[in-house]
Amino acid sequence: DLNDEASVSSPTDVTYAITNPGFEYRNLTGWTTIQDNTSEHKTFWYMDNTALSSKAGIGWVETYQGGGIPDGRAIYQTLTGIDNGLYEVTVFGHLQQGNGSDGFYLYANNNRVTIGNTDQDYSVRTTVANNELTIKLTTEGCNGNWAAFDKVRMKFYGDPDAALRDLIDA
Repeated sequence: DLNDEASVSSPTDVTYAITNPGFEYRNLTGWTTIQDNTSEHKTFWYMDNTALSSKAGIGWVETYQGGGIPDGRAIYQTLTGIDNGLYEVTVFGHLQQGNGSDGFYLYANNNRVTIGNTDQDYSVRTTVANNELTIKLTTEGCNGNWAAFDKVRMKFYGDPDAALRDLIDA
């Protein structure tokens, strides 16, 4: 049982629970995309060039639209049968071009973090109570033209009450 081993001071890496977390299959296997209502590029797609700095391995994912990425572009994966507890999901990404600083989000269930215009890791924590976690990246009120990400990772911190006590005591 993962709860017996994980804590805030010693989380368990559970990235293995994510299908194709680094997009090394050279496609979006394991991920579902949601289109917006525009006729131009309709969603996120796989890339394997060097445009994203610090990408891991071969591939990464992007969406682009000049004049600003419309609302409703999304890519997600739902993990089922995972242990209940506190999780942290991290991606390496950015939102750039145009005003490129708001409107691209990483969700872990209903919790979110804004992915900004700096190439870096962005993390969000959530509590799982029904053995299910949805990792989602989406555009909402986006003011940039180019959103990209790679290196999806996940840590498990164990029982949420114990983790919360550890965080308060730290």
